[in-house]
Amino acid sequence: MTVLESFLSGNIESGVARLRMHENGYNGVRPQEAVGGLAPEETLIRFTQGGVDVDNTILKDPCTEIVLYLHLTRDCNLRCSYCYSGEKNKLSMPPDVARRAVDLFLEGTDHLKVRFFGGEPLLEFPLLREIVTYCKQEASRRSKKIEYAVITNGTLLTEEMAAFFAEQSIEYSVSFDGHREAQDVNRRTAYGSGSFEMLHGNIPHMLRWNPYLHVVRVISPNNVAMLAKSVEFYLEKGFSVISFSPDYTHSGFRDSLPVLKSEYLKVADFYLASRKQGKAIYFNIFDHLNTLFRRGKCRFGRQDFSVDVCGDIYPCCCFADHKVYRLGNIDRGPDPQALEILAAEIALLEQHMERDHRDCPDTSFCKIGCGCTNMVTSRKLSVIDPVICEYGLIEEEVRKYVSAGLTGDLCAE
Repeated sequence: MTVLESFLSGNIESGVARLRMHENGYNGVRPQEAVGGLAPEETLIRFTQGGVDVDNTILKDPCTEIVLYLHLTRDCNLRCSYCYSGEKNKLSMPPDVARRAVDLFLEGTDHLKVRFFGGEPLLEFPLLREIVTYCKQEASRRSKKIEYAVITNGTLLTEEMAAFFAEQSIEYSVSFDGHREAQDVNRRTAYGSGSFEMLHGNIPHMLRWNPYLHVVRVISPNNVAMLAKSVEFYLEKGFSVISFSPDYTHSGFRDSLPVLKSEYLKVADFYLASRKQGKAIYFNIFDHLNTLFRRGKCRFGRQDFSVDVCGDIYPCCCFADHKVYRLGNIDRGPDPQALEILAAEIALLEQHMERDHRDCPDTSFCKIGCGCTNMVTSRKLSVIDPVICEYGLIEEEVRKYVSAGLTGDLCAE
């Protein structure tokens, strides 16, 4: 039984009925006020500190593992044009909120994966260090396993930070779009200047401390034609673990798909050439079976959760960014109505996946049921935008091209 199911005690049908009752006015995105805000005495469970008797229904059936996104701040030093993380402000997570979030979710699993998120989490590096210290103490005391990862734009990443991450076995991924033109077209500062130089100078110490640093390249219509050149840049600089992340939300993304396919085929040729030279490189679209990139079914709201700066609980990071599907609070406990609504939406999503996406590639985001992707594209958790399927087919076609190249089956032109 998952954490969410423990909340619900199997009461999914009433959530479906409630959705149908509100179908005329309900658009799949419920504002925080509609799904949260119950008085403490009305919540399903109360969580308290200091040894007071606690009903741990949420934790009654521990998950094998839980992924916990901690939103350390809503602030960021960049204003990327494709950013989906909502309005920026100076709010940051108090240390006691972070500790209580760790306590709550660590109690529900033997293996907690903490993801430090933002905004830009490195703006709160002292807090991050404090949380890691606390996690290590609690994991040791409770005989639990904890892993860490940081999602960062890399512009603030000092040698001290890189060394700390290496010493503490903390993985981190850097959102970096490549050479100067590709980086600066979308990833700009709050004052409008490009961020390439801010990040470029950090590359030596990032790779010195983490030779297999994971780079994420966002693909948008205004930078798609620069994709192959970006990959050349990465390889020249020494990066070897690269993910491509399409900006499905851009209104021109569908029209850019033919160019994307052409660029992906160029990237495929770089990949094949490097592999045939014996170089260890890993791209998410070709090495999808590698544990680095393996896509399983999305577990949002079941085993993946986010806690925002105020201690509110959401199904995953994108939901917290936009304050939709708030599930409760680390102090006041879960909101039964919100949980029923989420469970009903997940049930509808799985029905749509089974009915409409049975023949889509297994690795397509339409097939894995990514709630965050649906939220930022269709604005409805249970509605999958067709462009996700169209992109998935291109990715699958290029993957087959690479597979043929690796086995020597490509025909010479």
